[in-house]
Amino acid sequence: MSLSLLLLAAGASCWAYAAWEAARSVLGRLESRRQEVKVQALLDGRGAEGRGRSASGKMEGASRFLESNFTALLRRPRLLAYGRWLERMLTRSNLGARFTPGRFLSFQSLTGGLAAAVFGGLTGDLWVAGICFSLGAAAPLAWLNDEALRRERRLLGELPNSLEMFSLSVEAGLTLDQAWGHYLQNARPGPWKVELSRVVQETRAGSAKREALAGLSERLQLTDISLFASSVTHAERAGTGVGATLRRLAATLRDKQSQRVEKAVQELPVKLLLPLLLCIMPVTLLVLFAPVILRLIYG
Repeated sequence: MSLSLLLLAAGASCWAYAAWEAARSVLGRLESRRQEVKVQALLDGRGAEGRGRSASGKMEGASRFLESNFTALLRRPRLLAYGRWLERMLTRSNLGARFTPGRFLSFQSLTGGLAAAVFGGLTGDLWVAGICFSLGAAAPLAWLNDEALRRERRLLGELPNSLEMFSLSVEAGLTLDQAWGHYLQNARPGPWKVELSRVVQETRAGSAKREALAGLSERLQLTDISLFASSVTHAERAGTGVGATLRRLAATLRDKQSQRVEKAVQELPVKLLLPLLLCIMPVTLLVLFAPVILRLIYG
């Protein structure tokens, strides 16, 4: 019984992941189709918009209907904290332009409902359907958390090199704003470039640099980013050398990055222990002891 439940849980997880990937693909196609319809409507007039409302338009209307209902559901007191957490995770993963908390919750419900309908219908057990629904609803959360962690790892990896470039540019005679502009012109696309360009846009729009850096620190909530924002703010307020401050901070963050790598290497054997016990050891024991057991049973 436990083995069958384990197999059902694994199948539900695979089905939920496949359903989530399909939902993401459909969402991407709907977004591209909506942009095409808008562009065509601007070129040809209002008639193109009417022609564009085909099956994709109906699917888009259904998606908006679900999104509005789940957004209203997240405003209830019991789900308000969960809605804020979803908004925070979408900000961390830079997916706020593609997903709102209500839309993400609607996709959670769809993937959970599909997993529960398939495996609950196969087994006819409400407990199995409930477990499959939970696994299906958790699959988008696992994907979102993985996207946020991957983006933060990239951001923290790009930060020390950029700080060294800032310090060299400032010590060469440029201002900090000019150093940021020089970095944005020559850096490869990445999460740190996106976040820094947002800070530069806010400062050019009239916001104070201190407020823009505080918004960056609050938006990402990473210790290294908070150190960068506070160091730049303190150096400009105190009138000390920004270049020397950034160079020392870059060395400190590089040491922290090395420590994180060493910690990840040390944790790797512990993380490999569970797959080893669940996947490799049973097969090895079966290969070693199956002939002995069969000989004892059948003589």
